[in-house]
Amino acid sequence: MPIEYFAFSEIIIFAGFFVLGLTGFGNGLIMLPFLLLFLDPKFIIPVSCLLGSFAVFYLAIWLWKKSRKELFFRLTIGAIVGIIIGTYGLIIIKGDTIRYIFAGLVILFALQILFERQQLQVRKLPQLIGLLVGLMAGITGALFGMGGPPVVWYVSRQTMDKEEFRATLVVFFSFTSIWILAAYAYSGLFTWETLRFSGYMLPAVVLGTLAGNLFHVKINQVLFRRVIAIILLGTSVCLLWT
Repeated sequence: MPIEYFAFSEIIIFAGFFVLGLTGFGNGLIMLPFLLLFLDPKFIIPVSCLLGSFAVFYLAIWLWKKSRKELFFRLTIGAIVGIIIGTYGLIIIKGDTIRYIFAGLVILFALQILFERQQLQVRKLPQLIGLLVGLMAGITGALFGMGGPPVVWYVSRQTMDKEEFRATLVVFFSFTSIWILAAYAYSGLFTWETLRFSGYMLPAVVLGTLAGNLFHVKINQVLFRRVIAIILLGTSVCLLWT
């Protein structure tokens, strides 16, 4: 891999984990549209999940007490089944097909951010909805390295507390990461090359996560999410044309 790709990857991964530290989700959503422009999905998605696991484990230790435990357990049950399905899909689906589907999903999520109401109403949803959301998050998390969107949609409608929202997401992703990594390892998706590349990227993960965690209470999150959505739209369109 050319040296400029390593430098570019470090910058992208720092930005992705800055967003994770800031909001509790979004590292894969930010990183992958850019990284998929020059890296193969079957290579970079396992790398993304491995790096994401490292970061969320650290955050989960501090945020466990603030999380909504009943939401976490409900989502996790569905996610375990979804991870098995998603891992199998990553193995058998062609890389270009994964890239195009991923770009389409990111566009939909970015549009949802742009046009969502600033004040959501909290309402009690049936437990079955939580299980189905967990199933969908498991599939998209293992297949695309992007389990956040369905979980963000669900948890944002179950709590208005920003800290509780962030903590629940982090704890959920830390637990499901264990299952995704185990499924990838069993399926042979981890290679020496993916592990070595992940090791090179660790400094960007640590610095990005710490910076985002430091600034998460100081940034206008509504404006921040709008800017991120516009960037995602542009990058996803580029992915569709490559």
